[in-house]
Amino acid sequence: MIITILKIIANQDNRQEILDILRSIEGQTQAQHGCMDCGIYEEYGENRAILYMEQWSLKEELQNHIRSNLYRRVLATMELAIEPPEYCIHMVSETKGLELIESLRTSRPVVNE
Repeated sequence: MIITILKIIANQDNRQEILDILRSIEGQTQAQHGCMDCGIYEEYGENRAILYMEQWSLKEELQNHIRSNLYRRVLATMELAIEPPEYCIHMVSETKGLELIESLRTSRPVVNE
């Protein structure tokens, strides 16, 4: 599984434009073969960054997406950022859920700190 995270800092003048662009591609991206999830999030705080995240089942599917015309709109949002955007690609080899927490919490006594 591959997870991409794009973090954009926008100013008040172009914030809505960036959100509109990302919202316009969210559904189309989710409909692509291999896309497991796609979402847009807004941070609270001073910078109020916009986070755009995608989750892909295979590296090749993500690569095809990045080469697509649709992805040009993602690149356009990066150009609207007021600071250099942060972009990370996480190659995930294993995912654990609540079963890990349960296993860790029940396998030995809880230490009070």
